Amino acid sequence: MFNPCGALITNSDVRLRRTGLFAYRAPPDSLEAKLVGGAQFYRQIFCGLYLENLDIIGMKKDFNIIISGVGGQGIIILTRILAEAALIEKYDIKTSELHGLSQRGGSVESYIRFGPSADSGQIYSPLVKQGGADLIISLEAQEALKVCYYASKTGTIFLVNDFIKPIFNAKIPSSKSISKELKRFSKKSLFVPASKIAKEKLDKEVLAGVYLLGYAAFKKLIPLKPNS
Repeated sequence: MFNPCGALITNSDVRLRRTGLFAYRAPPDSLEAKLVGGAQFYRQIFCGLYLENLDIIGMKKDFNIIISGVGGQGIIILTRILAEAALIEKYDIKTSELHGLSQRGGSVESYIRFGPSADSGQIYSPLVKQGGADLIISLEAQEALKVCYYASKTGTIFLVNDFIKPIFNAKIPSSKSISKELKRFSKKSLFVPASKIAKEKLDKEVLAGVYLLGYAAFKKLIPLKPNS
């Protein structure tokens, strides 16, 4: 069947329920399940809604990454590096990005989702659902607070650059207070002085993101090989 947004649903036995911008699995005996019938496989053709991935036998779970920061930190380049690494390992991958006043130091977010293999066709949308992020990399500590919406207490790790961009004379929170707040939303939060290290060792602070990516790879926070 087709829903109004163009999501194709065909023969199977997983029940889905849409609420707001997300899709959830409905109880087998619920009205939603009876109305949907036997839908297990669906494909998002074009829609602003996020549809939950299905648990298909023999396939591993997809991995969801969010990168946040401010304009000029190389977030889009970092996203492309991750995407190319995933392609090298033949993952099915989708990416998306949100950047408004990025050239003026505004907030930037990117989304990377990859699944078991390019042939599986498991990843239907680049969007990450609420609480669906496995890893959140933030190149600016305050920006990490803006993406807590995507974090889960049981499944999300925050990898944060211990750097705060000053905003005129505004009072800014300490890294300690930000770390304390992030612990409410994640199973682990790691603060790394990536900007300081990149500046001291490489004389280029903009490489802080690449440093964090290498850190994540060697610490096995992402299921990608460091040499990819």
